[in-house]
Amino acid sequence: MLKNRFGRASILRETFAPTVIYGSSSPRGSGVTLGKSPRWVLFLALLIIAFILGIGRLVDLQIFRGSYFRSLAEGNRIRRIPIKAPRGEILDRSGAALARNIPVYKLATFGEGGVVIETQEIPREEALRIESSDPGEAL
Repeated sequence: MLKNRFGRASILRETFAPTVIYGSSSPRGSGVTLGKSPRWVLFLALLIIAFILGIGRLVDLQIFRGSYFRSLAEGNRIRRIPIKAPRGEILDRSGAALARNIPVYKLATFGEGGVVIETQEIPREEALRIESSDPGEAL
């Protein structure tokens, strides 16, 4: 006996419970078969196929091509690229220079631990000579 939503026994529901029967022609001549809707079966089949394809894609990306994508990710990190600041003269509204850039070349002596011990200004020619020579012979 079935119970309704109020907890009472319902004889009518048990007697007149709907039964879904879908018709299909069969070569054996049964005429009517009990079963699930063809649309429901098609939906389940498509859902299972989509699930299998998704799992297959995950396996492909993680296992078979994981090292390729790891190398792409390693190369996609932030890189520091020094950009020289554009320098120029500061002019007033009449075009007179208020500030100019004068290149200064300094030679620094480093001690233990990378600490600067001494700095001195040197002329451009000497800075170019030091830069173009072997580091061991420059000083």
